[in-house]
Amino acid sequence: MKHILLSTLFAVFGLVSVFAQTTFTVNMQNPVQTGLSSDAFIKATSTVTNNTGADLTLRWRKSVENLPSGWTASVCDKNTCWLPTEQFKDFTLSAGETADMSVQFEANGVDGIGDVTLRIFDPANPTEEYFNKYTADADPNSIFGADEVVPVSVFPNPASMYFMLDGDFEIDEIQMVNVIGKVVKVFNATSATQFDISDQTSGSYFLRFVYQGELIGTQRLVVRLP
Repeated sequence: MKHILLSTLFAVFGLVSVFAQTTFTVNMQNPVQTGLSSDAFIKATSTVTNNTGADLTLRWRKSVENLPSGWTASVCDKNTCWLPTEQFKDFTLSAGETADMSVQFEANGVDGIGDVTLRIFDPANPTEEYFNKYTADADPNSIFGADEVVPVSVFPNPASMYFMLDGDFEIDEIQMVNVIGKVVKVFNATSATQFDISDQTSGSYFLRFVYQGELIGTQRLVVRLP
């Protein structure tokens, strides 16, 4: 079974959500991390858990979605924080082990927002895989805030025709905001699980999550229309 960010399939094959026992799971802890461009690094974090009763060797593969000029991004697994030039590595978890998995961004004094996607999969069974996005925000003008990040996954991201959500949260409204701060679309989150964006233009947006009239968090969404 193929798992793309909590058991999903891209629309080209037809979207299916499955919540079944898998050989491993990836739990996003702080997928969006804010900081200053002068910080030594900004680290977006997750954990990986081996759900089997034996050793399990997994592989991560890094894909840079957006990285400002002058930035670097390194993947940190249970073994070490690898050089930014490393694009994939294997690591082994013992039975039932949970280990940290993160992306460490170095802004090197340059303001901006960086995004990296990690594909984490079992090389012996590559259909068991997760695609997870890690973001570092070192933009002083960003609408992100440390107290505005909620544990919600937006997928697929980048998205083309729609997006979906997964995570531990309560929301009743989603506001889609463009880069100049204009609300371009509002979704009722209590009556839908798939949110249509086919009427929007390609580009970067922010999703503002509202519960009982209060803003509780934001996430970045990239739209790439076919």
